[in-house]
Amino acid sequence: MELMPILEAYAALEKQGIEFYQTLGRRFPDAKGSRLWAELANTEASHQAILMLAMDWTHTWSGPKSEPPVEMGDLDAAIQTAGDLLAEASRPDLPLARAVELAVAWEEQELPRILAIAPYCPGRGQGQLLAMVAEAAGHYDELAQLARAAGQEALIPRIEALRATADATVR
Repeated sequence: MELMPILEAYAALEKQGIEFYQTLGRRFPDAKGSRLWAELANTEASHQAILMLAMDWTHTWSGPKSEPPVEMGDLDAAIQTAGDLLAEASRPDLPLARAVELAVAWEEQELPRILAIAPYCPGRGQGQLLAMVAEAAGHYDELAQLARAAGQEALIPRIEALRATADATVR
C-alpha cells in the first residue's frame, strides 16, 4: 500500500487520539488527572502535526518511495480498534481504573503503527517520526502517573514495555 493514504489514516487516528484523551479528561476532571489527560491529548496533537508534515514531505519528495508493509486490512483494524476504545471511553459509567487501561491499550496500538512506517518516510519525515518516538518517555511518564493514581500499578509493566520499545528504536 502506498505511504500517503497510510499517513492520512494515521493522522486521522491521532486526531481521534486527541478526542479520546479529551473525553477522558472531561470524564475525570480532578486537578491532577485533568492536567495529565490534557498533556496526553496535547501530545496526540503534536503527533498529528508531525504526521501531517510527513505527508507534506512525502508529497514533495522527488526521489524513490518505498511502500510500507501495511495492508488495507491493517488500516481497517486500527480504525476499528480506535473507534472501540473511543466509544468505551465515552461511557458515562466508566471507572477511572478502566479509563487508564484503555489509555494503555491506545498507546499499545499507536507505537507499533508509527514504528512500522517511519523507515519508509522520505526526507525529514523519518527523522521527525523517530523524534516523536524519542519524546514518548514523557508521554509514558504521564500515563504511569495516571495508572498509579487509579491504583492500577499492574499496568506499569505494559507502560514500561512501551517505553523500552521506544527507547530501543531511537538509541
